[in-house]
Amino acid sequence: MVQFLSGFVEDRWMLMLGINVLLLIVGCLMDVGSAILILAPLLEPLASAKGFDPIHFGIIMITNLEIGYLDVDDNIQRAKTLAVGLAFSVGAANNALREPETNVIYGWVRTNFGSGDASEGARLELEQALRKTAGFFLKGGRLNLEEICNEIVEIAPMVGRLDIMDLCLRVAGAKGQVTASDIGLLKDLAQWLKIDRTRLRAMVEKTLPVSMHQSEDAEMILGVTTEMSKDEVRHQLNREYAKWSSRVISSDPAIRKQADQMLNLIANARTQYILSLLHI
Repeated sequence: MVQFLSGFVEDRWMLMLGINVLLLIVGCLMDVGSAILILAPLLEPLASAKGFDPIHFGIIMITNLEIGYLDVDDNIQRAKTLAVGLAFSVGAANNALREPETNVIYGWVRTNFGSGDASEGARLELEQALRKTAGFFLKGGRLNLEEICNEIVEIAPMVGRLDIMDLCLRVAGAKGQVTASDIGLLKDLAQWLKIDRTRLRAMVEKTLPVSMHQSEDAEMILGVTTEMSKDEVRHQLNREYAKWSSRVISSDPAIRKQADQMLNLIANARTQYILSLLHI
């Protein structure tokens, strides 16, 4: 392999330029240690074959990987900071910010910003920043959520956006009930974060069971939309029935309860579907 690549790229400086670009890209995708374990055995013989000093090449390799990794780390921290703004916006969506909602946010922040390992002064500073943010929303402050989501999409991978969406769902459900306006806001956030409705429904089903919903949103609860044809509605309701009927015998009482509630909703939706066929 070394001989093949050496022959393929004759100019040693062009080879080094290509390796630098490769290392910067890999540094954005992997942690430095893993990248070194994978790439060093492949690239070091190639660099040596072109006359580069192994120690010098090792320094170049680590430097490039760290530059890429630092850029990714900055993006991760920025996305987490923006996530806190989204979470507070969800909590204050009904012009109120209660203790259960702030507790969810505070817990997430402490986990994701490493306050457990921070000094006492850093923890106090973090707590003060959280209280100031909560105060901003309690006084009626609002953020441009679409703009924030657009920035998150630019800097965070899908797994990071899903984690942020999960935080928003848990904040919405912290008070034990979700309103139609809560669901509407969550739909908007998912759309702006480029999270498809199927994935969002799966997350809502797990975090916000139907017993929490003050209103029945057919799209969010059953996956039925106004754009569906009657045949598509029928197939979707059949899929939901098959899924939830199998959970009626679950050993988990909470799952059994949710399954019973879902089957009742499916039965009502089927009745409406049949009536629409009869034009009644």
